[in-house]
Amino acid sequence: MAADTDVELMVRQLDYLIDKLGEDHVGLGSDFDGVQITTNGLATVADLPNLTKELLSRGYTETQIDKILGGNMLRVMDAMKK
Repeated sequence: MAADTDVELMVRQLDYLIDKLGEDHVGLGSDFDGVQITTNGLATVADLPNLTKELLSRGYTETQIDKILGGNMLRVMDAMKK
């Protein structure tokens, strides 16, 4: 049996959080500028498709993925302006 990649482990953690908090309360941000240590399989913004592929393989919908990869954060930021 192959070992999990770091991206797979990250998505397992997302699974847990979404199970506990709901898909409207979980999101990821990314800032690759100047970081010294990165996640294997997610070292640059060019690797974000690896994360999306793993989410899709676990049955997440495009709507859920949009929320996780920025939609939830934009919704909260928009609510903060009001």
